[in-house]
Amino acid sequence: MLTNLRPLIKSLGKTQAELARALKLSEAAISQLINHDKWPAGDREECATRIRAQLQTWGADPLAIQAAFTRINPKQVQSSAIEEENPVYLRHQRLHPEAKKRLKLFRDPFNNDIT
Repeated sequence: MLTNLRPLIKSLGKTQAELARALKLSEAAISQLINHDKWPAGDREECATRIRAQLQTWGADPLAIQAAFTRINPKQVQSSAIEEENPVYLRHQRLHPEAKKRLKLFRDPFNNDIT
């Protein structure tokens, strides 16, 4: 995904709509490109070159343009976010006396598992 492209466009004082008009593409096409990494039909490299050229015309720093086209794998972002979360532990639930009786349990089988 091109997640760095949106902030670059905003930092130049431009909008996605202005980029779309400059490239003679629809606003939806630019939105799909930025949000979902779905490129317009045709040559992908040619489209990327046209976007880079337009950003340079607007005065963007070449390093910022290069950073904007750096791909981020959304699966890696999601997995790292999941790893950072604290695990949620369920509170100990006691078995109801009727459940113990029906299952013929004389003691709570989960009683010794909690530390």
